[in-house]
Amino acid sequence: MIGREGRRIVGDPVTRWIPSAITLLGLFAALLSMSWAGVEPYWSCLAIIAASLFDMIDGRIARLLGAQSDFGAQLDSLVDAVAFGVAPAWLAFHVGLSETAAVAGVPIGIAVAFSFAAATAIRLAKFNLGDQPDNAFVGIPSPVGALLVTTFVMVAFELELPGLLAPWTVAAVTLGAAALMVSPVEFPSYKRFKTRWGRLVFYGAIGGGLTMLFLQLPGGTVLASLLTLYVVRGVVTALSRR
Repeated sequence: MIGREGRRIVGDPVTRWIPSAITLLGLFAALLSMSWAGVEPYWSCLAIIAASLFDMIDGRIARLLGAQSDFGAQLDSLVDAVAFGVAPAWLAFHVGLSETAAVAGVPIGIAVAFSFAAATAIRLAKFNLGDQPDNAFVGIPSPVGALLVTTFVMVAFELELPGLLAPWTVAAVTLGAAALMVSPVEFPSYKRFKTRWGRLVFYGAIGGGLTMLFLQLPGGTVLASLLTLYVVRGVVTALSRR
């Protein structure tokens, strides 16, 4: 059967729902992250990483099964708004932003957290319009924005640097990630690689970081370094073109 926009939908309802079930696991991970944010912030970070892994594989599973559909695309976008917008904002608020001053009775930290969640929603809406270049992202993708905040928190715990979680430091990282998501800067697409070597290095670094996390080593610091290099490369390339 062919859905709107020419997307094929398999006839087997069980197979059709497998990718959506994986997507919903990302939503479950996001809710776990929010429940842990105030009591176990490191585990909250791990839950957001789990949500990003579910987001990474659900589309691939859908293509493998021939189960792509408009419903799946919309569900994925809605889950991403929670997993990569609300959950990281909630985490940032609990680890540092809750200690900021209040203006007219409203904590500044709430405004910062809202800015991040709003930037994520805007980024997802722009992506859904389909106005992205073939080999680049305009603004960093929402999972990258979420993981910039998440791995920053992990670095503070893994390297035992509690000073990193000072309110204004957390606010700077959160607002910086939000700005990068809605910026006009083009960042290289990690979904398409020019060489097999590039793909190997990228996924090898991710696999190494996840393995370190599994072994209770500072894998979050490795992932933070990878994300920082990705952002710096995109910004430097954009500046050099200008």
